[in-house]
Amino acid sequence: MPMSRTLPEINIYGDPFYVDIRLGEIRKKDAPYNSISFDQMEASGDGYHYRFWYDPKNKAHFPITPGTRKVPAQAVCLEIPYEIKLDPVGVAQKYGVDQPAFLRQSPVSSELKATLIAREQTNIDQFLAARKRPRIVQNQPPKKRGL
Repeated sequence: MPMSRTLPEINIYGDPFYVDIRLGEIRKKDAPYNSISFDQMEASGDGYHYRFWYDPKNKAHFPITPGTRKVPAQAVCLEIPYEIKLDPVGVAQKYGVDQPAFLRQSPVSSELKATLIAREQTNIDQFLAARKRPRIVQNQPPKKRGL
């Protein structure tokens, strides 16, 4: 059984969040009910980061769901490292890997901070606008009327 330890912290738009590999989430240090699961995040193009939308006004994740039609102007896209960079000790414990050897390859980071991604780099507005447009289906037979 792993020893108890202090979870690493990451700065999310000025607020400290714990990184909990065992539960697969980050959660606000002073409000543990406010968590964001890694499953709710999107892999970045480089494969080494997660991206997610965050509402700084409400200090909470803003999920993009199939029903999402608009992202509020105050919402920002943030990028954080993958689990190995966030908490190599937690990853080693979770997968039963030899910690000293693993930590030589993936050392613990002293300061973790989310990076702000410019809204224009996300293409979110174009993505949501495309969802609103009606889909035109080609080669449909004409609808029959009456008998």
